[in-house]
Amino acid sequence: MPPSTMDFHGNLGDEIVGTLRQLGLDPAGEHPLQFYFYFPAEPAARALAARLAADGFTCDVDRSAAGGRWLCLAQRAMPADAAALTALGKRFLQLTSELGGAFDGWDRDTAVANEPPSKTLLRHAYQLYQRGAYLRAAELLKKAVDAGGELAPSAATMLGLACFNLAEYEASVAAFKMAAAFNAGDNPSAFAALSGMGASLAKLGRFDEAVKVYQRSIAAKPDFAETHLNLTLAYAELGRTTDVLKTLRTAIALDMRMKDRARQAIELQGLRGNAEFDALVGKG
Repeated sequence: MPPSTMDFHGNLGDEIVGTLRQLGLDPAGEHPLQFYFYFPAEPAARALAARLAADGFTCDVDRSAAGGRWLCLAQRAMPADAAALTALGKRFLQLTSELGGAFDGWDRDTAVANEPPSKTLLRHAYQLYQRGAYLRAAELLKKAVDAGGELAPSAATMLGLACFNLAEYEASVAAFKMAAAFNAGDNPSAFAALSGMGASLAKLGRFDEAVKVYQRSIAAKPDFAETHLNLTLAYAELGRTTDVLKTLRTAIALDMRMKDRARQAIELQGLRGNAEFDALVGKG
């Protein structure tokens, strides 16, 4: 049975009860529920943990796997009584408002028989990621990476993507670097990890580093036109016009769609009027 996950949209009781019934579970039974709270600083996260501990919650406080925030993960086994959970949800919102944080949602971990924990974590995280719940996905992906095994490179790559979508670019660089390093780079996720690392470095304005990473990515998969275009944009930010034109020519030769992408790229607008550039992308 897959683990259930849910974002909080107002009526916590109805959401949890409805999800459990969809999974074929009896709401009246004891369910190991987890609630995610995020704060900009550690003291507020620990203050919430202290308040919830009085209500029987076990709380873990740590830095978010995505960086930049502190997570208070509150856990308790309880029956899914709709009225009680709705009241609890309102209390969560009140407490997080007082402490300057946010209630990000809930889930119910459900182990799958004969399935490695890392696979369960990765599948659970993928469900969250697909819904845009990147913060909670990142927590599970970090656990999957720490569990090791053959799925660790995939988990690290998805962790990098989750961090990227949260605009936590330093954290995404670290995750992608980890993914690319597994088995000395000999893993199926290495190319995607290098591409993601290059994009993250570019977002941080570290274009010299981005160029080197994109070059490694191209060495791993030389026929992927989009990486050549991304390298082109990094060269443009560095003012390396000769390299821009050479790399852009390769990108377009591999995929004509790169011509339209280049024509629209903000980073390349300064080359308008350059005869060679205009000949490559046209004047559309």
